[in-house]
Amino acid sequence: MTARWINTNPKDTITNKKDFVISCVIFACAVVMLVTHAQTGLTVALIGAVIAVVTLITSGRYALEILKRWITRHCYFLLVCLLL
Repeated sequence: MTARWINTNPKDTITNKKDFVISCVIFACAVVMLVTHAQTGLTVALIGAVIAVVTLITSGRYALEILKRWITRHCYFLLVCLLL
C-alpha cells in the first residue's frame, strides 16, 4: 500500500532527461572501469578521481556548489581526525 503523496510515475520524477542520461552514462563508465580495473591496471583511486572530474565537468553551473560541499565536509573530517 502506497501513500497518496508518493509519486510513483518515473516520468514525473525525472525533470531533465539530458542530465539523467549523462548521469547514467557516467555511472555505467564507473561500473565498467571498476569491473575491468584488474585487466587495465587502473587503480580504484584513479577511477574515482576520473569519475569525480567527469562529474564536475558535466555538472556545469553546480560544479562550484559541489566542490564547496566536498571541501567543507572533508576539512571537517580531517580536523576531527587530527584532533583525536
